[in-house]
Amino acid sequence: MRCTVAAVDPRARFAELLREPTVPLARAALCIAQCARPDADVDGALAELDRLAAGVTAGDLAGLVDALFVDAGFCGDREHYDDPRNSMLDSVLLRRRGIPITLAVVMIEVGARCGVDLLPIGMPGHFIVRAANDPAVFCDPFRGELLDEAGCARIFAAMFGSQRALRAAELRPVPATAVLARMLNNLEAGPLGRDLGALGWMVDLHRASPGLGAGDRVALATRLELLGRFADAAEEIEFAVADVDDAVGARLGARARLYRSRRN
Repeated sequence: MRCTVAAVDPRARFAELLREPTVPLARAALCIAQCARPDADVDGALAELDRLAAGVTAGDLAGLVDALFVDAGFCGDREHYDDPRNSMLDSVLLRRRGIPITLAVVMIEVGARCGVDLLPIGMPGHFIVRAANDPAVFCDPFRGELLDEAGCARIFAAMFGSQRALRAAELRPVPATAVLARMLNNLEAGPLGRDLGALGWMVDLHRASPGLGAGDRVALATRLELLGRFADAAEEIEFAVADVDDAVGARLGARARLYRSRRN
């Protein structure tokens, strides 16, 4: 696939898309790819989602799973899980490899085009989807397997052992903005995040995400500190203070003041 270059800066476009009443998940995810590679083929990726949807012959979740994970050959990249391409939607569509969250985006977007409505489920440590019309039917996109709640609990137990059980709230759908923020967090924590130039655009996109919690804000502040952006780091800490108790807020307030004292 050859590439098209967007006239609009992908950071500005990403922020604009996140303000829409219904966030276009694929287009926003492709802004992430464009920040990494300005010549990313956005039009080609969207056309590929359309083509994949046209190949779904059974209009239910099982049919979508067969079309994507059997016929089209999508699968989880177990050998190179941290490869940044696994977090770039256009590359996932081209390579047919990805991590749970990007494969979930493929499922959601293809499903939306062929009448199979899916909801994103941001489990701790893993990402799955749920049938919109049946709260008991899930799919693990990394393995291409249908699941019930017990299957979700087994995945959770395999990751976390006996530390605690999976909570019902952790199987509730999350908004598209949370999906995109988690994609960015994965990139920031991965090998590409060690490149300060790349970390800069990741953080800019991440900060545009609404509804970030205190933990996300503090993590962003730490990354902004690495970039020498102390005023921005202080701002993120100050946002976080509103979501924590007084004792934690006092410590965070002191950290924000320190950042303010270091700003250029």
